[in-house]
Amino acid sequence: MYSIPDGVYPVMLTPFNDDLSIDYQGVEGLMAYYRRSGCEGIFAICASSEMDALTLEEKVELSKFITDRKGDMTIVTSGHSSVSYEGQLEEMNALAETGIDAQIFIVSRLTRRYGKEGEYAAEAMLENTQRLVEDLSSDLPLGFYERPGEGNMPVPAEVIRYCVQTGRFVFLKDTTCTVEGMRDKLEWTKGSGFKLYNANTTFLYETLKMGAAGYSGTCANHHADLFVWLCKNWQKHPEAAQRLSYYLGVLGQATSTGYRASAKYYLKKYETPMHVHCRDSNKRLTDQVIYLQDGIRYMQEELRDWLASLD
Repeated sequence: MYSIPDGVYPVMLTPFNDDLSIDYQGVEGLMAYYRRSGCEGIFAICASSEMDALTLEEKVELSKFITDRKGDMTIVTSGHSSVSYEGQLEEMNALAETGIDAQIFIVSRLTRRYGKEGEYAAEAMLENTQRLVEDLSSDLPLGFYERPGEGNMPVPAEVIRYCVQTGRFVFLKDTTCTVEGMRDKLEWTKGSGFKLYNANTTFLYETLKMGAAGYSGTCANHHADLFVWLCKNWQKHPEAAQRLSYYLGVLGQATSTGYRASAKYYLKKYETPMHVHCRDSNKRLTDQVIYLQDGIRYMQEELRDWLASLD
């Protein structure tokens, strides 16, 4: 049975140069930020990475660059943004050769009934999942990414049961943002290596108590270390974990404003050099967004001082 470590898996941004080519110095700096924050791994080539705006050549080159420098971090990737099944298979087979530790299926790409425009169904997801598992050229561990958008849906019970039977599935990035939805999945995957990583900050503590393996969301690009603390210490310091959970839920509203550019601005100012350029986002850095980044930092520092005093 395959498995990967519990913990925090930030959804990795892609830094770009002024000409919108990939800024590999920025990528390296971003990886160093995740590493010193204590993250167990990285979710690369995902929506935060602007994967739809990357060519297949760029995805492969970027994935190889990341895995060559991963150290002891676990690297999982998605990256299959093609609208055709054949195109997705080509993308996934190419990325599988880059040294990644697990390959993540995007739910909305599997709920599509190919050849029937705009038709999505849970039955199609099971059929397409089984087909991909059989057609992939590698035997890498697998997972699911409930990427918000057209065609997305919570991974249904029949799909999860199939995945558990294969023994290959290790990662489920949940975006239902409901305790009930995550409780069901945790029940269906109990006793297996198929782990749930919550993308929602508000209910992270609740789902950790229910058996979730960790966090994989956008807010880790602002304060990954706070999520690492929560995932590692919620049992030792339950009252503090609940208090921190409230703060993280509120901070999540601020970090989502102007995301991705806002996260790049924050990282550039406080953590690691990078440009704020984005390829596929029309969100720009308004005065309000910039003001929020300083407010976020102020709250983080107070939280860090408080958590350090607990030990």
